Amino acid sequence: MPLLTLSVQMSKQSLPLELETLLRLTKPKIDELSYETILKQITSSFNWTYFLERAIATNLAGYLLPYPEIGRQYFPPIVYDHIRGYQRKIQLHSIRLIDLLKDVVELLESQKIAYAVLKGCAGLIEGKYDYKKRQVSDIDILIDPQAQKKVIALLENEGFKVSSLIYKSQWHESKQNEHAPIQAQKNGLNLDIHIQLFRTNEGYQIATTELLNNSVSIDFNEASYKILPPSAAALFTVLHIHKHLFYGSQMKVGGINDLYPISLPPLKSLAKKWNAASQLEQIDFFWNTWLLEDYNSTFLGKTTLRFLKGRQMTFKEKLIFLKRRLFTNQKQYWNLRAQLYDLFPRKSYLLHYFGKGPYLLIWLKRMRNLFRF
Repeated sequence: MPLLTLSVQMSKQSLPLELETLLRLTKPKIDELSYETILKQITSSFNWTYFLERAIATNLAGYLLPYPEIGRQYFPPIVYDHIRGYQRKIQLHSIRLIDLLKDVVELLESQKIAYAVLKGCAGLIEGKYDYKKRQVSDIDILIDPQAQKKVIALLENEGFKVSSLIYKSQWHESKQNEHAPIQAQKNGLNLDIHIQLFRTNEGYQIATTELLNNSVSIDFNEASYKILPPSAAALFTVLHIHKHLFYGSQMKVGGINDLYPISLPPLKSLAKKWNAASQLEQIDFFWNTWLLEDYNSTFLGKTTLRFLKGRQMTFKEKLIFLKRRLFTNQKQYWNLRAQLYDLFPRKSYLLHYFGKGPYLLIWLKRMRNLFRF
């Protein structure tokens, strides 16, 4: 695309040239000619420091060198070296995660505990994600909710530091209104144990038992792992991205690259079964406009741009997201009592997550953080 056309489009999208270039260079399926053409258009006024800063902050840096020899010709040496160093760092981290995952899976299988590997690690062992490109922060595993206590004991016996979720109220605990109530750490690596894919109050109808019964075995590096069925894994990715964009909770923009290998229309039937048809439709519209570089025409697109720029929310945006968090998809049981408990959680919850002090002081601290997001 000629530089003049690029500049006109930039003005229309209100996006700095550095960020526009970052998005174009990090498309997973970019061809060699397009990649070099974009790099050739970069002028001396280009702010490489800002470019690199946002690339790393958004987890897009790993995608910047699909053709390393071409990249070496056009990136300033210091920028090129930073990108290569970043890739080596995330590659090493992913290798360590998979090594630990192997140990955890062997532990679960030795006790015949049903499980399925989720998210980034599942993508790595499937070969969908490149170790040098797609940053994976931790290990996520889905288990049978009835096996929670047994899993905690097993992990602690293996040297994991395990912490269980503190619920906002007994009501929240009775409804198991949390998707990953167990977090564990070992050797500086994090493990999240899920009992469902999403919080109960998000309104989806997804049976954990059915997912585990239909899990798929896959061999990787002389080990065998269980993962979600392909359609379930794809829809989970879609809904996970939707959750971050719709409710405004922070997400690394590199995460939306997970949508590239997914064909959305075939997921309609499963989305209807999961009570997620509207969410799939919203992502479908967002993704089609995003691929056309029409970044501002959808609410989800505007949220993604905010994450890309690292911009704080305006007060109006905070009110919109707060309303969505409180009143969207709460369905049959997200009643007045639940909203009351959510607004005024028990003191043990506040003490655990917001520090010591009188209830009112800690509550005010939580409200400040809530509006800050």
